[in-house]
Amino acid sequence: MGYQEEGAEEEDESGDALSEGLRDNRKGEIKATYKGVREEGGVKVGVIAFEGKLSTSFEVENDEEGGASSKTSNEQTDELEGEILWNLEGGYFHALSCDSKITMNRVEEHSLDVEGETFKLTQTQVYAGTKTYRFTCAEKKD
Repeated sequence: MGYQEEGAEEEDESGDALSEGLRDNRKGEIKATYKGVREEGGVKVGVIAFEGKLSTSFEVENDEEGGASSKTSNEQTDELEGEILWNLEGGYFHALSCDSKITMNRVEEHSLDVEGETFKLTQTQVYAGTKTYRFTCAEKKD
């Protein structure tokens, strides 16, 4: 699902290799369960609860000037739980709420050849945290 903050201009994300790599290789499973109907903000909505686990990984290799090279490996796991509300009268998406536990591992390996000797540097970064998503939608009025 693509989204954009209200009033923001569209941005070209084609140059963001990290976001693109994480998005393009996403795998996993999400289980959705219909939970019935309720009223939300004066609107009758169908409630679809979901939970799942997604993962992704990718590598980027670069050859640089002067005999230098680098390789970056990225792995990310997301555990999701939330619900989608569907406007039953209007027939469109009304709201989404989702809490996600995220773990990301990033390994950067750099190599440099200088006067016949190879120097290597490896850096490992581990990120863990939570992210909360909240979206609402209304019928477009001209």
